Amino acid sequence: MQHLKPTGTGQDDRVVVSPRGEIDMATVDQLRAELVRALADRVGVAPVLEIDMSQVSFMDCSGLGVLVSFKQSLQRKGGDLGLTNVPARVDRLLDCLGFDHLLEAAPGISRQSAPSSTNSAPVSE
Repeated sequence: MQHLKPTGTGQDDRVVVSPRGEIDMATVDQLRAELVRALADRVGVAPVLEIDMSQVSFMDCSGLGVLVSFKQSLQRKGGDLGLTNVPARVDRLLDCLGFDHLLEAAPGISRQSAPSSTNSAPVSE
């Protein structure tokens, strides 16, 4: 099983977080903690949080819940959250549940779908 390996970078009001592996009930707390960490030094700023999904092999509804919650929280503070490089598998989940438009790329972020891949190599720890 692949495990979530979030990494973050940031400049000014834009923060990029790039999770890798599976976002599910087993890893959602790790994702939540990483998003909080990535935004911790952005006090007083309305950040735009970009989630680069290119290395995410799977996401369930628990991961979707965290992303929607963070988006709503950021929007209340004048910021935003958007997904980029969404794999086809994850994009289908968003589309089926009607969240594809809610989590589309925020202003200033180009949303590109990642190519579909059925043979993804395990992420080493």
